[in-house]
Amino acid sequence: MDRVLYKASRYNIPVNIGDISLIFNSSSGTIVRLEPELLSKLMNENCVFEEIDQCFESLKREGLIVPYKRDEFSILQYDKNVYTFDQSPKLIGFVIAPTMGCNLNCPYCFEAGVRENRPMSKQTWDDVYEFITKRVEQHPSVREVSISWFGGEPCLQIDQISAFSEKLIKKLSYNNVDYQARIVTNGVLLNEEVAKKLQKAMVKKAQITIDGLASNYAQRKGCKSDIFYKVIKNIITATKYMHVNIRINLDNDNLTDVESLLQYLLDDNHLNGIVNITPAPVRAWNKSDTTNHLTGNEYLAFLKKMHDLILKNDWEASFAPKRPARRLSPCGSIRNTNGTIGPDGQLYRCEHCLNRSEWSIGSVSTGEEYNNVDLEFMHYSCDERCSSCKGFPICVGGCVASRLLHHVEPEYCDQYLDIIKENVRFAYLSKIKKKKRKGAYEDQLTPWGFDYNLMRKEDE
Repeated sequence: MDRVLYKASRYNIPVNIGDISLIFNSSSGTIVRLEPELLSKLMNENCVFEEIDQCFESLKREGLIVPYKRDEFSILQYDKNVYTFDQSPKLIGFVIAPTMGCNLNCPYCFEAGVRENRPMSKQTWDDVYEFITKRVEQHPSVREVSISWFGGEPCLQIDQISAFSEKLIKKLSYNNVDYQARIVTNGVLLNEEVAKKLQKAMVKKAQITIDGLASNYAQRKGCKSDIFYKVIKNIITATKYMHVNIRINLDNDNLTDVESLLQYLLDDNHLNGIVNITPAPVRAWNKSDTTNHLTGNEYLAFLKKMHDLILKNDWEASFAPKRPARRLSPCGSIRNTNGTIGPDGQLYRCEHCLNRSEWSIGSVSTGEEYNNVDLEFMHYSCDERCSSCKGFPICVGGCVASRLLHHVEPEYCDQYLDIIKENVRFAYLSKIKKKKRKGAYEDQLTPWGFDYNLMRKEDE
Protein backbone atom coordinates (compact mmCIF):
# COMPACT_ATOMS: atom_id res chain seq x y z
CA MET A 1 0.00 0.00 0.00
CA ASP A 2 1.30 3.45 -0.92
CA ARG A 3 2.28 5.70 1.93
CA VAL A 4 -0.15 8.55 2.63
CA LEU A 5 1.86 11.75 2.49
CA TYR A 6 0.70 15.08 3.86
CA LYS A 7 2.25 18.54 4.10
CA ALA A 8 1.74 21.51 6.38
CA SER A 9 -1.14 23.74 5.29
CA ARG A 10 -0.02 26.97 3.64
CA TYR A 11 -2.59 28.77 5.82
CA ASN A 12 -0.96 27.95 9.16
CA ILE A 13 -0.22 31.20 10.99
CA PRO A 14 1.99 31.17 14.12
CA VAL A 15 0.87 33.34 17.04
CA ASN A 16 3.03 33.89 20.10
CA ILE A 17 1.61 35.19 23.38
CA GLY A 18 4.54 35.52 25.76
CA ASP A 19 5.94 31.99 26.04
CA ILE A 20 2.74 30.43 24.66
CA SER A 21 2.96 29.14 21.09
CA LEU A 22 -0.27 28.95 19.09
CA ILE A 23 -1.04 28.08 15.51
CA PHE A 24 -4.10 29.40 13.71
CA ASN A 25 -5.27 27.95 10.41
CA SER A 26 -7.14 30.64 8.48
CA SER A 27 -8.90 28.08 6.30
CA SER A 28 -10.22 25.70 8.96
CA GLY A 29 -10.47 28.27 11.79
CA THR A 30 -8.56 26.02 14.19
CA ILE A 31 -6.59 27.56 17.06
CA VAL A 32 -4.21 25.12 18.73
CA ARG A 33 -1.57 25.55 21.40
CA LEU A 34 1.63 23.67 20.52
CA GLU A 35 5.05 22.76 21.71
CA PRO A 36 7.64 24.87 19.83
CA GLU A 37 9.05 21.77 18.09
CA LEU A 38 5.71 20.80 16.57
CA LEU A 39 4.97 24.42 15.68
CA SER A 40 8.27 24.64 13.82
CA LYS A 41 7.44 21.46 11.93
CA LEU A 42 4.04 22.80 10.90
CA MET A 43 5.59 26.00 9.58
CA ASN A 44 8.06 24.09 7.38
CA GLU A 45 6.53 23.73 3.93
CA ASN A 46 9.01 20.99 3.03
CA CYS A 47 8.15 18.82 6.02
CA VAL A 48 6.34 15.55 5.22
CA PHE A 49 3.73 14.01 7.53
CA GLU A 50 2.72 10.34 7.41
CA GLU A 51 0.01 8.20 8.98
CA ILE A 52 2.57 6.74 11.34
CA ASP A 53 3.31 10.14 12.89
CA GLN A 54 1.93 10.95 16.33
CA CYS A 55 -1.27 13.06 16.26
CA PHE A 56 -1.46 12.66 12.45
CA GLU A 57 -5.24 12.22 12.54
CA SER A 58 -5.70 15.28 14.74
CA LEU A 59 -3.54 17.41 12.48
CA LYS A 60 -5.47 16.24 9.43
CA ARG A 61 -8.89 16.71 11.02
CA GLU A 62 -8.11 20.28 12.04
CA GLY A 63 -6.74 21.23 8.62
CA LEU A 64 -3.21 21.85 9.87
CA ILE A 65 -1.88 19.33 7.35
CA VAL A 66 -3.30 18.58 3.89
CA PRO A 67 -2.63 16.00 1.13
CA TYR A 68 0.79 16.58 -0.35
CA LYS A 69 -0.45 17.40 -3.87
CA ARG A 70 -3.33 19.64 -2.82
CA ASP A 71 -3.41 23.22 -4.14
CA GLU A 72 -5.24 24.96 -1.30
CA PHE A 73 -5.55 28.33 -3.04
CA SER A 74 -7.18 26.77 -6.11
CA ILE A 75 -9.66 24.94 -3.88
CA LEU A 76 -10.61 28.23 -2.18
CA GLN A 77 -11.15 29.78 -5.60
CA TYR A 78 -13.26 26.81 -6.62
CA ASP A 79 -15.36 27.08 -3.45
CA LYS A 80 -15.91 30.78 -4.13
CA ASN A 81 -17.14 30.05 -7.65
CA VAL A 82 -19.46 27.28 -6.44
CA TYR A 83 -20.91 29.67 -3.86
CA THR A 84 -21.24 32.55 -6.33
CA PHE A 85 -22.87 30.60 -9.15
CA ASP A 86 -24.81 28.01 -7.14
CA GLN A 87 -28.07 27.23 -8.95
CA SER A 88 -29.47 25.17 -6.09
CA PRO A 89 -29.13 27.49 -3.09
CA LYS A 90 -30.79 26.71 0.22
CA LEU A 91 -30.67 30.39 1.22
CA ILE A 92 -31.22 33.47 -0.92
CA GLY A 93 -30.90 37.03 0.33
CA PHE A 94 -31.81 40.54 -0.71
CA VAL A 95 -30.84 44.00 0.50
CA ILE A 96 -33.88 46.28 0.12
CA ALA A 97 -33.74 50.07 0.42
CA PRO A 98 -37.36 51.32 0.65
CA THR A 99 -36.04 54.89 0.64
CA MET A 100 -32.76 56.71 0.14
CA GLY A 101 -33.92 59.51 2.40
CA CYS A 102 -32.22 59.84 5.78
CA ASN A 103 -32.77 61.92 8.91
CA LEU A 104 -29.02 62.13 9.68
CA ASN A 105 -25.99 63.11 7.62
CA CYS A 106 -22.88 61.01 8.30
CA PRO A 107 -19.88 62.47 6.42
CA TYR A 108 -18.32 59.07 5.69
CA CYS A 109 -21.49 57.59 4.15
CA PHE A 110 -20.83 56.01 0.75
CA GLU A 111 -24.18 57.38 -0.45
CA ALA A 112 -22.96 60.99 -0.34
CA GLY A 113 -23.99 62.75 -3.53
CA VAL A 114 -26.57 60.16 -4.66
CA ARG A 115 -29.09 60.19 -1.82
CA GLU A 116 -32.58 61.50 -2.52
CA ASN A 117 -35.75 61.45 -0.45
CA ARG A 118 -37.92 59.37 -2.78
CA PRO A 119 -39.69 56.41 -1.14
CA MET A 120 -40.66 53.20 -2.88
CA SER A 121 -44.03 53.41 -4.66
CA LYS A 122 -46.85 50.93 -4.09
CA GLN A 123 -46.32 49.51 -7.57
CA THR A 124 -42.65 48.93 -6.86
CA TRP A 125 -43.46 47.20 -3.55
CA ASP A 126 -45.75 44.87 -5.51
CA ASP A 127 -43.03 44.28 -8.10
CA VAL A 128 -40.50 43.48 -5.36
CA TYR A 129 -42.89 40.92 -3.88
CA GLU A 130 -43.42 39.28 -7.27
CA PHE A 131 -39.69 39.30 -7.99
CA ILE A 132 -38.73 37.57 -4.74
CA THR A 133 -41.52 34.98 -4.83
CA LYS A 134 -40.69 34.20 -8.46
CA ARG A 135 -37.02 33.80 -7.54
CA VAL A 136 -38.03 31.26 -4.88
CA GLU A 137 -40.17 29.38 -7.42
CA GLN A 138 -37.25 29.28 -9.85
CA HIS A 139 -35.09 27.60 -7.19
CA PRO A 140 -37.02 24.77 -5.49
CA SER A 141 -33.95 24.10 -3.33
CA VAL A 142 -34.51 27.34 -1.37
CA ARG A 143 -35.43 26.72 2.25
CA GLU A 144 -34.93 30.26 3.58
CA VAL A 145 -35.19 33.86 2.40
CA SER A 146 -33.19 36.58 4.15
CA ILE A 147 -33.93 40.29 3.87
CA SER A 148 -31.68 43.15 5.00
CA TRP A 149 -33.59 46.42 5.29
CA PHE A 150 -31.31 49.25 4.26
CA GLY A 151 -31.47 52.89 3.17
CA GLY A 152 -31.21 55.81 3.63
CA GLU A 153 -33.10 55.23 6.84
CA PRO A 154 -35.48 52.27 6.44
CA CYS A 155 -37.54 53.12 9.55
CA LEU A 156 -38.91 56.10 7.62
CA GLN A 157 -40.95 53.45 5.79
CA ILE A 158 -41.87 51.25 8.75
CA ASP A 159 -45.55 50.84 7.81
CA GLN A 160 -44.67 49.76 4.28
CA ILE A 161 -42.03 47.34 5.61
CA SER A 162 -44.61 45.87 7.99
CA ALA A 163 -47.26 45.34 5.30
CA PHE A 164 -44.77 43.89 2.81
CA SER A 165 -43.24 41.55 5.38
CA GLU A 166 -46.62 40.19 6.49
CA LYS A 167 -47.54 39.41 2.88
CA LEU A 168 -44.18 37.82 2.03
CA ILE A 169 -43.95 35.77 5.23
CA LYS A 170 -47.42 34.34 4.62
CA LYS A 171 -46.52 33.36 1.05
CA LEU A 172 -43.20 31.77 2.02
CA SER A 173 -44.74 29.91 4.93
CA TYR A 174 -47.33 28.42 2.57
CA ASN A 175 -44.41 27.04 0.54
CA ASN A 176 -42.52 25.79 3.64
CA VAL A 177 -39.78 28.40 3.20
CA ASP A 178 -38.41 30.10 6.33
CA TYR A 179 -37.90 33.84 6.57
CA GLN A 180 -35.49 36.02 8.50
CA ALA A 181 -34.66 39.73 8.41
CA ARG A 182 -32.30 42.32 9.79
CA ILE A 183 -32.24 46.10 9.62
CA VAL A 184 -29.46 48.68 9.30
CA THR A 185 -30.78 51.80 11.00
CA ASN A 186 -29.48 54.89 12.78
CA GLY A 187 -31.92 54.14 15.60
CA VAL A 188 -33.48 57.61 15.82
CA LEU A 189 -36.98 56.29 15.02
CA LEU A 190 -36.55 52.91 16.69
CA ASN A 191 -38.92 53.53 19.59
CA GLU A 192 -40.93 50.76 21.25
CA GLU A 193 -43.81 50.98 18.79
CA VAL A 194 -41.46 50.63 15.81
CA ALA A 195 -39.48 47.85 17.53
CA LYS A 196 -42.70 45.88 18.05
CA LYS A 197 -43.62 46.31 14.38
CA LEU A 198 -40.17 45.10 13.35
CA GLN A 199 -40.43 42.10 15.66
CA LYS A 200 -43.76 41.19 14.06
CA ALA A 201 -42.06 41.60 10.67
CA MET A 202 -39.53 38.94 11.78
CA VAL A 203 -36.65 41.44 12.04
CA LYS A 204 -34.40 39.66 14.50
CA LYS A 205 -31.26 41.79 14.24
CA ALA A 206 -30.57 45.52 14.09
CA GLN A 207 -27.31 47.31 13.37
CA ILE A 208 -27.02 50.81 14.79
CA THR A 209 -24.00 53.09 14.48
CA ILE A 210 -22.78 55.01 17.54
CA ASP A 211 -19.49 56.77 16.79
CA GLY A 212 -18.90 58.57 20.07
CA LEU A 213 -20.46 60.22 23.10
CA ALA A 214 -23.08 62.96 22.73
CA SER A 215 -20.87 65.82 21.52
CA ASN A 216 -18.85 63.77 19.07
CA TYR A 217 -21.96 61.88 17.94
CA ALA A 218 -23.81 65.11 17.17
CA GLN A 219 -20.87 66.55 15.25
CA ARG A 220 -20.42 63.42 13.14
CA LYS A 221 -24.12 62.85 12.50
CA GLY A 222 -25.06 66.47 11.82
CA CYS A 223 -27.68 66.62 14.56
CA LYS A 224 -28.31 67.95 18.08
CA SER A 225 -26.69 66.14 20.99
CA ASP A 226 -30.04 65.15 22.52
CA ILE A 227 -30.50 62.75 19.56
CA PHE A 228 -27.65 60.69 21.03
CA TYR A 229 -29.59 60.07 24.25
CA LYS A 230 -32.74 59.31 22.27
CA VAL A 231 -30.89 56.64 20.27
CA ILE A 232 -29.38 55.09 23.42
CA LYS A 233 -32.87 54.90 24.94
CA ASN A 234 -34.14 53.28 21.75
CA ILE A 235 -31.30 50.74 21.77
CA ILE A 236 -32.16 49.72 25.34
CA THR A 237 -35.80 49.33 24.33
CA ALA A 238 -34.98 47.46 21.10
CA THR A 239 -32.98 44.81 22.95
CA LYS A 240 -36.27 43.48 24.31
CA TYR A 241 -37.39 42.67 20.77
CA MET A 242 -34.26 41.88 18.74
CA HIS A 243 -30.51 41.42 18.91
CA VAL A 244 -28.72 44.76 18.56
CA ASN A 245 -25.26 45.21 17.11
CA ILE A 246 -23.64 48.59 17.75
CA ARG A 247 -21.12 49.55 15.10
CA ILE A 248 -18.44 52.10 15.97
CA ASN A 249 -16.92 53.66 12.85
CA LEU A 250 -13.37 54.63 13.77
CA ASP A 251 -11.06 57.40 12.65
CA ASN A 252 -8.65 59.77 14.36
CA ASP A 253 -11.52 62.12 15.26
CA ASN A 254 -13.21 59.71 17.68
CA LEU A 255 -10.56 57.26 18.93
CA THR A 256 -10.27 59.06 22.25
CA ASP A 257 -14.02 58.62 22.80
CA VAL A 258 -14.07 54.83 22.49
CA GLU A 259 -13.12 53.86 26.06
CA SER A 260 -15.64 56.26 27.59
CA LEU A 261 -18.27 55.19 25.07
CA LEU A 262 -17.83 51.50 25.93
CA GLN A 263 -18.00 52.34 29.64
CA TYR A 264 -21.18 54.32 29.06
CA LEU A 265 -22.86 51.65 26.95
CA LEU A 266 -21.81 48.47 28.70
CA ASP A 267 -21.53 49.48 32.36
CA ASP A 268 -23.53 52.66 32.89
CA ASN A 269 -26.45 51.43 30.76
CA HIS A 270 -26.00 47.75 31.72
CA LEU A 271 -25.75 46.53 28.12
CA ASN A 272 -22.74 44.26 28.66
CA GLY A 273 -23.56 40.87 27.12
CA ILE A 274 -26.88 42.21 25.82
CA VAL A 275 -25.63 44.11 22.77
CA ASN A 276 -22.76 43.23 20.46
CA ILE A 277 -20.10 45.81 19.60
CA THR A 278 -18.32 45.96 16.23
CA PRO A 279 -15.51 48.53 15.86
CA ALA A 280 -14.66 49.22 12.20
CA PRO A 281 -12.27 51.73 10.64
CA VAL A 282 -13.82 54.30 8.30
CA ARG A 283 -12.99 53.49 4.70
CA ALA A 284 -11.86 55.86 1.97
CA TRP A 285 -15.09 55.94 -0.03
CA ASN A 286 -16.27 58.66 -2.41
CA LYS A 287 -12.70 59.95 -2.78
CA SER A 288 -13.10 61.44 0.69
CA ASP A 289 -10.36 63.20 2.61
CA THR A 290 -8.29 60.43 4.16
CA THR A 291 -6.15 62.57 6.46
CA ASN A 292 -8.20 61.53 9.51
CA HIS A 293 -8.43 57.86 8.51
CA LEU A 294 -6.48 55.29 10.50
CA THR A 295 -3.40 53.80 8.91
CA GLY A 296 -2.94 50.07 9.19
CA ASN A 297 -0.47 50.47 12.04
CA GLU A 298 -2.73 52.93 13.85
CA TYR A 299 -5.66 50.53 13.62
CA LEU A 300 -3.52 47.62 14.81
CA ALA A 301 -2.30 49.63 17.81
CA PHE A 302 -5.88 50.60 18.65
CA LEU A 303 -7.05 46.99 18.35
CA LYS A 304 -4.45 45.77 20.85
CA LYS A 305 -5.33 48.54 23.29
CA MET A 306 -9.08 47.89 22.93
CA HIS A 307 -8.74 44.12 23.41
CA ASP A 308 -6.79 44.62 26.62
CA LEU A 309 -9.46 47.08 27.79
CA ILE A 310 -12.21 44.54 27.06
CA LEU A 311 -10.44 41.80 28.98
CA LYS A 312 -9.72 44.11 31.91
CA ASN A 313 -13.36 45.18 32.21
CA ASP A 314 -14.97 41.77 31.56
CA TRP A 315 -16.70 43.00 28.40
CA GLU A 316 -15.93 39.91 26.28
CA ALA A 317 -19.59 38.89 26.05
CA SER A 318 -20.32 41.96 23.91
CA PHE A 319 -17.59 41.25 21.36
CA ALA A 320 -18.29 38.25 19.14
CA PRO A 321 -17.16 36.49 17.12
CA LYS A 322 -13.59 36.85 18.29
CA ARG A 323 -12.01 34.11 16.21
CA PRO A 324 -11.26 35.19 12.60
CA ALA A 325 -13.48 33.14 10.30
CA ARG A 326 -13.10 31.85 6.77
CA ARG A 327 -15.51 33.22 4.19
CA LEU A 328 -16.59 31.69 0.90
CA SER A 329 -16.64 35.11 -0.76
CA PRO A 330 -15.93 38.72 0.23
CA CYS A 331 -19.67 39.35 0.44
CA GLY A 332 -22.94 37.50 -0.09
CA SER A 333 -24.05 40.28 -2.45
CA ILE A 334 -21.97 38.90 -5.31
CA ARG A 335 -23.91 35.62 -5.25
CA ASN A 336 -25.89 35.28 -8.48
CA THR A 337 -29.18 34.46 -6.70
CA ASN A 338 -28.91 37.41 -4.29
CA GLY A 339 -29.28 41.09 -5.01
CA THR A 340 -29.85 44.67 -3.87
CA ILE A 341 -33.10 46.49 -4.64
CA GLY A 342 -33.39 50.27 -4.72
CA PRO A 343 -36.48 52.45 -4.02
CA ASP A 344 -37.15 52.73 -7.76
CA GLY A 345 -37.04 48.96 -8.22
CA GLN A 346 -33.63 48.94 -9.85
CA LEU A 347 -31.49 45.88 -9.17
CA TYR A 348 -27.86 46.16 -8.14
CA ARG A 349 -25.16 43.70 -7.21
CA CYS A 350 -24.27 45.62 -4.02
CA GLU A 351 -25.76 48.30 -1.75
CA HIS A 352 -22.83 50.55 -2.61
CA CYS A 353 -24.30 50.84 -6.10
CA LEU A 354 -27.70 52.19 -4.97
CA ASN A 355 -28.97 55.16 -6.99
CA ARG A 356 -26.08 54.84 -9.44
CA SER A 357 -27.88 53.95 -12.65
CA GLU A 358 -24.65 53.01 -14.40
CA TRP A 359 -24.30 50.13 -11.93
CA SER A 360 -27.82 48.77 -12.38
CA ILE A 361 -28.11 45.11 -13.40
CA GLY A 362 -31.84 45.21 -14.22
CA SER A 363 -35.08 45.86 -12.36
CA VAL A 364 -37.63 43.93 -10.33
CA SER A 365 -40.23 44.49 -13.07
CA THR A 366 -38.09 43.29 -15.99
CA GLY A 367 -35.61 40.98 -14.24
CA GLU A 368 -31.82 40.79 -14.35
CA GLU A 369 -30.00 41.75 -17.54
CA TYR A 370 -26.82 39.77 -16.77
CA ASN A 371 -24.94 42.74 -18.18
CA ASN A 372 -21.24 43.51 -17.95
CA VAL A 373 -21.65 45.25 -14.59
CA ASP A 374 -23.22 42.12 -13.09
CA LEU A 375 -20.55 39.84 -14.51
CA GLU A 376 -17.77 42.18 -13.45
CA PHE A 377 -18.82 41.78 -9.83
CA MET A 378 -19.32 38.03 -9.97
CA HIS A 379 -16.14 37.34 -11.98
CA TYR A 380 -13.89 39.68 -10.02
CA SER A 381 -10.28 38.58 -9.90
CA CYS A 382 -8.14 38.78 -6.80
CA ASP A 383 -5.00 40.82 -6.53
CA GLU A 384 -1.91 38.88 -7.58
CA ARG A 385 -0.50 38.92 -4.05
CA CYS A 386 -3.62 37.17 -2.70
CA SER A 387 -2.34 33.82 -3.95
CA SER A 388 0.54 33.90 -1.45
CA CYS A 389 -1.27 35.53 1.49
CA LYS A 390 -1.95 33.35 4.53
CA GLY A 391 -4.95 35.51 5.37
CA PHE A 392 -6.72 35.00 2.04
CA PRO A 393 -9.39 32.57 3.38
CA ILE A 394 -10.62 35.34 5.71
CA CYS A 395 -10.72 38.38 3.39
CA VAL A 396 -11.05 36.50 0.04
CA GLY A 397 -9.54 39.50 -1.73
CA GLY A 398 -11.45 42.25 0.05
CA CYS A 399 -14.55 44.30 -0.78
CA VAL A 400 -15.33 44.13 -4.51
CA ALA A 401 -17.29 47.40 -4.49
CA SER A 402 -14.31 49.22 -2.97
CA ARG A 403 -12.22 48.38 -6.00
CA LEU A 404 -14.81 48.48 -8.79
CA LEU A 405 -17.00 51.34 -7.62
CA HIS A 406 -14.88 53.44 -5.26
CA HIS A 407 -11.52 52.67 -6.90
CA VAL A 408 -10.00 51.89 -3.51
CA GLU A 409 -7.56 49.01 -3.15
CA PRO A 410 -7.93 46.57 -0.23
CA GLU A 411 -6.89 48.35 2.94
CA TYR A 412 -4.33 47.26 5.53
CA CYS A 413 -2.89 44.45 3.36
CA ASP A 414 0.57 45.02 4.82
CA GLN A 415 -0.78 44.76 8.37
CA TYR A 416 -3.46 42.15 7.70
CA LEU A 417 -1.62 39.16 9.13
CA ASP A 418 -0.75 41.11 12.26
CA ILE A 419 -4.42 42.10 12.62
CA ILE A 420 -5.39 38.42 12.31
CA LYS A 421 -2.80 37.46 14.94
CA GLU A 422 -4.13 40.12 17.30
CA ASN A 423 -7.67 38.82 16.87
CA VAL A 424 -6.42 35.27 17.55
CA ARG A 425 -4.66 36.53 20.69
CA PHE A 426 -7.91 38.08 21.87
CA ALA A 427 -9.88 34.92 21.07
CA TYR A 428 -7.38 32.76 22.96
CA LEU A 429 -7.21 34.97 26.05
CA SER A 430 -11.00 35.34 26.11
CA LYS A 431 -11.54 31.61 25.90
CA ILE A 432 -8.96 30.73 28.54
CA LYS A 433 -10.42 33.38 30.85
CA LYS A 434 -13.88 31.87 30.37
CA LYS A 435 -12.62 28.34 31.06
CA LYS A 436 -10.74 29.42 34.16
CA ARG A 437 -13.86 31.14 35.45
CA LYS A 438 -15.71 27.84 35.09
CA GLY A 439 -12.81 25.87 36.56
CA ALA A 440 -12.54 23.86 33.33
CA TYR A 441 -9.00 24.71 32.22
CA GLU A 442 -5.73 22.97 32.98
CA ASP A 443 -2.57 24.70 31.81
CA GLN A 444 -0.83 21.69 30.34
CA LEU A 445 -0.22 20.03 26.97
CA THR A 446 -0.79 16.44 25.93
CA PRO A 447 2.27 14.26 25.29
CA TRP A 448 1.92 15.12 21.60
CA GLY A 449 2.14 18.86 22.12
CA PHE A 450 -1.55 19.72 21.65
CA ASP A 451 -3.89 21.70 23.83
CA TYR A 452 -7.22 20.07 23.07
CA ASN A 453 -9.04 22.80 24.97
CA LEU A 454 -8.67 24.93 21.83
CA MET A 455 -9.23 22.31 19.15
CA ARG A 456 -12.94 22.67 18.57
CA LYS A 457 -14.60 25.69 17.08
CA GLU A 458 -17.52 26.84 19.24
CA ASP A 459 -19.55 29.93 19.99
CA GLU A 460 -17.34 32.44 21.75
